[in-house]
Order: sequence, then structure tokens, then C-alpha cells
Amino acid sequence: MSATAIVTKVNPKYIERMEKAGLVFSGRSPDGTLMEIAELPRTGTEGAKQTHPFFLGTQFHPEFLARPLMPHPLFTEFMKAAKSRSRELGARREEEIGNSKEQREKKEGGDEAGLVMQVDTDRLESEAAD
Repeated sequence: MSATAIVTKVNPKYIERMEKAGLVFSGRSPDGTLMEIAELPRTGTEGAKQTHPFFLGTQFHPEFLARPLMPHPLFTEFMKAAKSRSRELGARREEEIGNSKEQREKKEGGDEAGLVMQVDTDRLESEAAD
């Protein structure tokens, strides 16, 4: 049996450019020549808004350092980010559903109330005329 390893390296002439664009090389080989971990901060370069919930790439294999009851911190943080994002999207969706339902009810209820009021007024006027 043979195993094939895929080795991905970052071209050193692009490192500075990528860092200026916001990519963070947070893990390097002991001699500093290989980029082992790359990540994007959760906020943009201006720090104004969150650009994504989790973005991280590694050259090493954190799964080899994990155990069933002791996951590697990268997996733990990924799961925390996924859970937080799920709650955020769920809350946003509930808010959208609530807002659209409320707007629809106002629109429909308001129109129906106006129609009912108009019908009742017409009926009273016709009964008064008789």
C-alpha cells in the first residue's frame, strides 16, 4: 500500500501581500519558513462588522492530537462558532418571520377591519333608509 501526501506551501513572495489583505499566519514552522496555520479574523480589517463566523486552515493534522473525550481545541472552537452561528441565524429568522407575520396581520387585519366597518356602515344606512 502506498500513501500519497499532498503538500501545500505558501509562496513566500505572496505572504506579505496576503497579510496586508487580512490573512493571518498564526502558526509557522520552527524555522519560520512554512506557514502552518492561516486564519481570517472574525471582523474585517476595519473592525466594523463580522465577516464570517469561523475561517481557519492548517497544514498539520489536529485530528491526530484529538481523543474521543479530549477534542483538539480547533474542533471545540469550530463547534462553538457553529452553535453560535446557528442560534444567530435562528433568532434572525424568527425575527423575520415575526416581523413579516406582524406586518401581514396589520395589513390584512387593517384592510379587513376597514371592510367590515364599511359593510356595517352601509347596512346601517340601508336599514335607516327603509
